[in-house]
Formats: sequence, structure tokens, C-alpha cells
Amino acid sequence: MDILQSLGIDWKLLLAQIINFLVILFLLKKFAYKPFLKILRDRKNIIEQGIKKSEKAEKMLQTIKVQRDKILANAQKKAQQLFKQNEERGEEKALQIIEGAHKEKEGILATAVQQGRMEAEKIQKDHKQGMLHLSLGLTEKILRQKIDYKKDEQIIDEFLLHLCPISEEVSDKR
Repeated sequence: MDILQSLGIDWKLLLAQIINFLVILFLLKKFAYKPFLKILRDRKNIIEQGIKKSEKAEKMLQTIKVQRDKILANAQKKAQQLFKQNEERGEEKALQIIEGAHKEKEGILATAVQQGRMEAEKIQKDHKQGMLHLSLGLTEKILRQKIDYKKDEQIIDEFLLHLCPISEEVSDKR
């Protein structure tokens, strides 16, 4: 102990510092180091699980890609076969479709012609009725006020002027 005193070290103070250091070391180990290690271990496990899942997903992806390529190749072969079959049948069906379209066109034209005739007849009928009403109205006015030729002409001009203003020019020319 003389050596320690000659170096200027107080052994009591040194012993107290060693005890303090051991207490702090114990407390850190118990409350900080162990929870920190636990967190690190948990994190390591999570990362390892993630890597395993990633590798598994990569393998599944490769398997799916292989299956997809097989399915696409089969689908392409089937499509080519169907295309060849449809190409042969397509010409026949195209002719059938064209014939059907011509028949449908003729039916539509016949219907349109018939409707046009019916519409023309209706217009003629309406025109005849209009003319009949016009004649009846004019006759009625003439018969009510039958006086002489000039009075008839005046009634007709007034009636026509009432129907359309252009008739005014006609009456002026008389």
C-alpha cells in the first residue's frame, strides 16, 4: 500500500470507485444491456424471417413465371389452331353474313318504301282535308253575305289575306 501512497493514490477512494464502477456495471447490464441485446435479437430474427420470406417469394415467382410461360405457349398454339380453323370457316360465314345482310337490306328497303307510301297517302289526305276546310270556310263566308259579285270578290280577298299575307298582292292585281 505504500506503493499506492507514493504514487498519490488513496486506496480508500480507489476502492470506492471500483465498487461504484461495479454497481454501475451491474445496473447497466441488468437494465440496459440485456434489453438492448433482446431488441437486437428480436430484430435479427425479424430480418432473418424477412429474408426467408423473400427467398420463398422469389422461388414462387420463378415457378409462376415458368407456369405462365407454359400457359402462354399453349394459348398461342391453341389460338393459331383456332385461327386456322376460323379462317377456313370464316370465308363461308362471311358469304352467309353478306347474303343475310342483303336480305335484311331488301327487307328494310321494302319497309321504308311502304312507310313512305303510307306517309305520302297521309300527307295527301291531310292536304285534301285542309283544302276541304278552306273551301268550306270560304263557301260559308260567301253564303252568309251573298250580295253581288263585288262583295264575293271582297270576301274571298279578305279570307285569303287572313290565311296568308301574300294574297294581298293577288287582290291588288285584280
